[in-house]
Amino acid sequence: RLAGDPAFWRGVDLRPGDVVTRINEHSIEQPDHLVAVFRLLAVAPALEVDYERAGEARRLRYAIGDDGKQP
Repeated sequence: RLAGDPAFWRGVDLRPGDVVTRINEHSIEQPDHLVAVFRLLAVAPALEVDYERAGEARRLRYAIGDDGKQP
């Protein structure tokens, strides 16, 4: 499924106002950090997103691959 397909995002618990702080253990403090992390995802086995919602730390984890199962 493609990212433009609403079903692709079903179950992803990110909402407006959430603050992404890390992706795969890499801090996201400036826009260029996001570009560097995006390149690393090409070889990563999973996507881990650390974020804050209303001051509470949270984490999402998704396998990168064809089966879509979480590791």
